[in-house]
Amino acid sequence: APNGVLFVAHGCNHQASDLFAQVKDGWEFPGCKESRLKRCLGLPEERRLVRMARQRGFLVIGVSGGSGLKSCWDMEGDPRRVKDAVDYVLAEE
Repeated sequence: APNGVLFVAHGCNHQASDLFAQVKDGWEFPGCKESRLKRCLGLPEERRLVRMARQRGFLVIGVSGGSGLKSCWDMEGDPRRVKDAVDYVLAEE
């Protein structure tokens, strides 16, 4: 079981898949091709945050907010989507 859960909210004009590497150790993350950009950017600061959290035993969750490409979080609709996603992951893990 994980030591805890870290939810990471991306910045405006980005998406949750920016947190993750598209390919790591020969394994391709399928969520990358399902993202709005159809790829993961694996931004350096975000990758470091994910790596440090995982080294400490945390499960890292990212959910894409907003309504499409280059958008920001929708504070009316996105909180419910985030809660549903986190609840789903916790039930599965």
